[in-house]
Formats: sequence, structure tokens, C-alpha cells
Amino acid sequence: MRKLENKIAVITGASRGIGKAIALELGKRGVTVIGTATSEAGATQISAYLQEAGIKGRGLVLDAGSAASVEAFAKLVQDQFGTVEILVNNAGANWGAPLKEYPDAGFAKVMDTNLNAVFALTRDLVPALARAATTDSPSRIVNIGSMDGIHVPIVQRVPTFAYSASKAALHHLTKALAVELGAQHITANAIAPG
Repeated sequence: MRKLENKIAVITGASRGIGKAIALELGKRGVTVIGTATSEAGATQISAYLQEAGIKGRGLVLDAGSAASVEAFAKLVQDQFGTVEILVNNAGANWGAPLKEYPDAGFAKVMDTNLNAVFALTRDLVPALARAATTDSPSRIVNIGSMDGIHVPIVQRVPTFAYSASKAALHHLTKALAVELGAQHITANAIAPG
């Protein structure tokens, strides 16, 4: 793994699960971690576990499904930190219901969180990512996709139509971002847990 000390990472959905694991691992490697949660309590929880582990950084509130929240968060990060070398788009949502009962609001919430917010936050943080990027040390965007975005889940207790569609779109968006941002020394990759 390349030298990561003194880099700054934004990790969405860092209060638990994959996001927390990524935050802790990057932090152990000397990265300053800006972890996000949807609530003040979640942000406080992130700050506490980072402090307990001796990791530089803090938790901040970000409602990934809200365009206004994404815009305000990106401005705050750029104003306070200037640059960002790593952006991990991990925050996600899911909704399960049979097709005939699947609500438009549920579908929209999942797409807003899993796809639209990733696009908006990435777009709004590109200036900070570009300021930190060099040929020898590109900035990195890592989108947390899913195996459900690569294939249709065959075994489901409750169907999750929006989740699979959002993750498939996220994988494709990642490819488009890689092509668009490569010339600015910003890489974009997706991983597919599952």
C-alpha cells in the first residue's frame, strides 16, 4: 500500500459497518479521517471511536440523500481542510417490498442516497481532490457498490429493486468518472462487497 500518512479522507456512512472499518484502517495508516453520519449522535460516535483509536479526524453530519446537505458538507470540508486525497462513497440505503407494494418514495430514497448523492458529493469535492492530486500521487475515489449491482439477486426474503438498480448504476457511474477525471490525476474505482 502506498504511503498514506498526512492524507485526508472523506468516508461517508462511517458510523458502523464497512465505513467504520475503512475509517479505522485508513486512520491507522496515518490518514486524517472525516467520517460522516446522518445524525449528530452518529457524528459524535465517529469522533469518539477515532479519538479512542488515536486517529486524527472527526465525525460530521451529512444527509447523503439531501442535495442541500451534500452542498453544505462539501463547502465545509473545502473551507476547513482545503484538499481531500481520498473520497470513499460508502453511505447507502435499502428498501425491501414486493413489486406491487413497492413505494415510489422508497425507490426514490434509495436512488437518492446510493447514486444521486454519490454523484453530487463527488462533483462538489472534485476541486479539493484535484488540488491534492499529482501524477505520482493521484487522488482516489472509491465507491462502495455491491455484487447486487453486478447480478440480479436470486434469493431474497424481500425484493430490493431500487438497491440493485442503484448499485448497477453506481458501477457504471464509477467508470464514467474514471474516464472524466483521469486527466486531473483522480482515479475512480468501485468495489462490490457480497
